[in-house]
Amino acid sequence: MATKKRKTVTTTTTTPAAPAPGVGTLPRVFLYSGYRLADPGTDKSVEEVRDYYAQNYPEILNAEIKGPVTTDAAIEYTFAKRVGAKG
Repeated sequence: MATKKRKTVTTTTTTPAAPAPGVGTLPRVFLYSGYRLADPGTDKSVEEVRDYYAQNYPEILNAEIKGPVTTDAAIEYTFAKRVGAKG
């Protein structure tokens, strides 16, 4: 009786390299009407963040999105009130 040879399969996995010390992604910060709003989740788009904060600031839905502006500490987006006539 003949014996079958088994093939050995070797798999290797690589882990992503860790960022160098002092190098990484900057946090996002959202500014609206004098308030500094924290990022509710990096998985959300800027429009989704605006919708999220509309629960507390309903007028933010009509705000214009300005940015991003990168500073040393963060990436800032500003929700600016639109100027125009009512009606």
